Parts: sequence; C-alpha cells; structure tokens
Amino acid sequence: MAQLGVGIHEGITLGEGTGYAEGKNGKSFIKIVFEQIVKIDNYLEMFDSNESAENGKQSIVIFGINATDFNGNQKESAALIAEVQLLKRKLQDTLSMHMTVEQASSVFGTKVIFNGTGVLENPANLPNLITQQAVLDKVYENLGKAFDTAAKNLVGVNPFRVKLPRQSEAKHSATIQCSKGDTWIESMLVPKDQSKVMWTAWQIETKRFDGTPVAPDVVVEEGAPAFTAPIAPAFSAPEEVTQAVDQTEAAPDMFSAPAFSSPE
Repeated sequence: MAQLGVGIHEGITLGEGTGYAEGKNGKSFIKIVFEQIVKIDNYLEMFDSNESAENGKQSIVIFGINATDFNGNQKESAALIAEVQLLKRKLQDTLSMHMTVEQASSVFGTKVIFNGTGVLENPANLPNLITQQAVLDKVYENLGKAFDTAAKNLVGVNPFRVKLPRQSEAKHSATIQCSKGDTWIESMLVPKDQSKVMWTAWQIETKRFDGTPVAPDVVVEEGAPAFTAPIAPAFSAPEEVTQAVDQTEAAPDMFSAPAFSSPE
C-alpha cells in the first residue's frame, strides 16, 4: 500500500486503527488513519493515463500536550488552553465529516474533557490546574477515549478531501494543521470547483505543500577530493507509515483559540 504524503487528497476515508490505543511502550495515543481506496473502472485506460492502482494510507499520531517547553520552562496557562482547544478542533473536524458540526462538538463537551481533573468541581481554578502535567494527561486521555468511541463505526464511509502539509522546513512528513479561517478537511459532497481546501499564503510561502525531503548539507574542505555519493537502492514504503504530530508546533497564522469559558 502506497503512502499518502504531503498534498491535498480526495476520496479519503478513515481507516482501521483510527481512535485511541495503547502503543508498544505502554502509553496510549490518539491516531487518525487516512485511507484512499483507488477504484479502477477500466484498467487499459489506467495505463494510458499513468494513474496509480495502489491504495494510499497515512497514519498520523497526535501526541499529548506537555506542560513545559523544549527548554523545560513552564508554559503559560493560556497557551496550554489553546493547545487543548487545538487538539479538540482536529478531532472535532474529523468527526464532522460523518455527523453535523453540533453533534461532533457535543462529543467533546467540557464535562467530558475535564472529567477526573478537578476542574469541574472548581472551574475558577482551571488556569492553575491546566499547568499540571497530570491534568493535561487526563484531558488527553478523555479526548482520546471520546474520539475512539465516536469513530468506531466511521471507518471506510463518507469520503472526504483532506490537506496534509509537511511538518516543518526540516521535516517533510505529512501532518495535520489547523489554521484560523482555513479549511483543512471537507466532505466530497462539496464540488471540487467550490472546495475551500487549499494552500494558505503562509503554507505556500514556507513550502508546506512540498513533501520533498531536505538533503543534508555536505561541507567539502578546501583541497579535499570530490565526493561521489553511492546510489541508494530502490526504497519500498512500508504498508503503514505513521507520522507524529507535535502539538507544540505553531505557525504565524496558526489556530488562535478563543477565550475559554468555564465548564457548565
């Protein structure tokens, strides 16, 4: 099975394995599997048009939220709330391909998100509690389990189109990006000429639409002999390629979370 890489893909459905599951290291994680089933009506025409007969698949793991940054500094509560809302939006947008926006939103109500964290008992203490790693881990677990339950019967139905940009300038793997005012996923019921799934100006400027790997720089000292790289053998992609999404990565036009309201 071919890998669905960076790009805007059509005719995508959720694949087996979508949900919340335990990994080999014993930790559970949220995974969204995008699958594209190629239907060939005329194989001779397929050869004439050079179309691929391979199905495509991309598994994206969304990791949890860290209370500290890469340097070990405590993040502000407002920033952590924004990360929780960003994670919620990715899952909610995915479910909205199979239900109304209102129904998808109801899956992740505040009583679900903050169950077992102490927030529901004392909403005013949310800014303090959200900075605790144990609370963030519980919020991630609650979102993952709610997503898993809702997505169980949604595999292989209701095709949609999805935009998967590259992670960063250095990382060419596909990821999920939610930007303010940007549509990254929509139903195939929307005609292609009316689609809102398109590359933003920032994604074009930073070449997030290009999945070409970045070759490492080769430094040749003065007087050193010329170096000829060996020819690499043909590469076969694994049947299932899993990409990780770093919740801390942000772009200039990244989703800006609205003011957070206290849970009911």
